[in-house]
Amino acid sequence: MQITLEGQRVFITAGGAGMRRATALTLNKLGAKEFTCDVDEKALSTFPDGITTIGLRRFEPECGRCHV
Repeated sequence: MQITLEGQRVFITAGGAGMRRATALTLNKLGAKEFTCDVDEKALSTFPDGITTIGLRRFEPECGRCHV
């Protein structure tokens, strides 16, 4: 039995490394239209063509008391 995700869309957050990166790469190989975002734009730049990557800015609170 062959598994295919042709025509399906997938959005993965924090997909620049680890299990989420592996998931993004696997789902792309299965034919899904892939969208992945992360704050690490350098990691996103290493994704193959066919995966749409979205770089995000890290949130920096103005108060200086919050740790995000």
